[in-house]
Amino acid sequence: MTAPLVSLVIPCYNAAPWIAETLQSCLAQTYRPLEIIVVDDGSTDTSPTVAAATLQTASIPYRCLSIPNGGASRARNVGWQAA
Repeated sequence: MTAPLVSLVIPCYNAAPWIAETLQSCLAQTYRPLEIIVVDDGSTDTSPTVAAATLQTASIPYRCLSIPNGGASRARNVGWQAA
């Protein structure tokens, strides 16, 4: 039996100081199959760049999505739909 895919949806808004640490923690998880979906909620800092740079060498599938600022709930819903 194949294990089900787990999608980690990470909404972020101006999270540049801690998004890399968050993503490293996700990458350290041992469960597979796993995918990471980062949804940038209109950040005005370097959050999307930091997230993409952190994930570019990941050995698991990932997506970095950017949407206009609409709040954490909207970002989570966009991530859920992408999963």
